[in-house]
Amino acid sequence: MVAGTTGAGIGVAVIDTGINAADGSSRVLRQMKFNAAQKNVADGHGHGTHVAGNSWYASDASVQGKYIGIAPGAHLLDLRASSDEGNSMVSDVVEALDWAVANRDLYNIRVLNLSMITNTSGARKASILAAAVERAWFAGIFVVVASGNIGPNTIQYAPANDPFPIVVGAGDTKRTLNRADDGIATWSSYGKNAKNTDRPDVVAPGRWIPSVLSANNAKLKREYGGRVMDPGYIWMSGTSMAASVVSGLAALVLQAHPELTNDQLKWLMVNTATQLPGVTGSGAGMVNYDAIMNYEGQIGFANDGYALPDYLAGPEGSFNYSTSSWSTSS
Repeated sequence: MVAGTTGAGIGVAVIDTGINAADGSSRVLRQMKFNAAQKNVADGHGHGTHVAGNSWYASDASVQGKYIGIAPGAHLLDLRASSDEGNSMVSDVVEALDWAVANRDLYNIRVLNLSMITNTSGARKASILAAAVERAWFAGIFVVVASGNIGPNTIQYAPANDPFPIVVGAGDTKRTLNRADDGIATWSSYGKNAKNTDRPDVVAPGRWIPSVLSANNAKLKREYGGRVMDPGYIWMSGTSMAASVVSGLAALVLQAHPELTNDQLKWLMVNTATQLPGVTGSGAGMVNYDAIMNYEGQIGFANDGYALPDYLAGPEGSFNYSTSSWSTSS
C-alpha cells in the first residue's frame, strides 16, 4: 500500500441488505432504504455488513480492531435494497443505483459495490438493471459486480453479463502466501456474455474472508454459526466477498490517483493482474494492488471499442421486473 492510502475522501456505495453502523468509528455517511417491505435500514441479515466491512471496516476499541478493512478511510453510502431474507426487487436496486448517480458529487461516490445478480437469464440489452448499471458507470461511478456462485458457463445473468462494469470472480488462495497455488473457487461463475467476452474480468480472494457480523441475531449467524471467528466477526466465502475486495482496492487507487477514469482504472486492474496459467474462469488473473500502484506505462481504456448503450426507456410499469438475490453471488 502506498503510504497514507486508506481510501480517505472516496465514497463507496453498497447496495445490499444494509450496513450495521453501530460502531462508534463508523464512516457510514448516509443510510437509505429502497425496499418497501423493510421497516428500517438495520441489517437483519448480515450480508451487507460483511461485504461493507471487508471493503472498509475500521473498528474502535469496543471490538478490539482485530480485522481492518481494505480501505478503512473511505466513507460508505448504505443503500439498502435487499430484505432480511437476502432478496430484492430489480426495481429497488435500480432506484438505489439512480440515487447513487444523483448524489455522486455530494458524497464523492467513486465506487459502487453490487454483490448480486438477477435470477433470470437474458440479454443485457433487455435488462433494466444492466441499463442502470451502465448509467452509473458513465456518470463516473466505478461499478464492481460479483460474477455469481453457480459455476461454469453461468454468466448470462445481469449485471454480470454486462461488458462495462468490472466483473469479479472468487479466487482461492488455498490459505497460503504462495501465489503459485492460487486458483478459483469451484463455484465461481464464469463464461462468455452475448458479446463473446470472457467474464469475469478478474478474480480476487473470495474464500474464508473474515469481516463484521452485523448482529448476534442476524440470519447469517443463525445459518452459519460455526463460522463465527471472534465476537463480532464471521468468515464467509463468495464472489460477493471477492467483489468487495476490488471495491476496497478501487478506493485506495482513486485516493492516490483521483484523475483516473472508470475505463482507465478497469484497464489497470485487468492488465496488472497476476495471471493464473491454466486456471479456466480466472479472467485476467488475481488483482494485484502493488502492480497497479507501481505501473509506469501508458494507461489504456478497458472498454475501448464498445458501443455506447441504448438506454431502455418506456412508461413506468412497462418492464417485467424479476427478483434479484445476493444469495447466488455470495
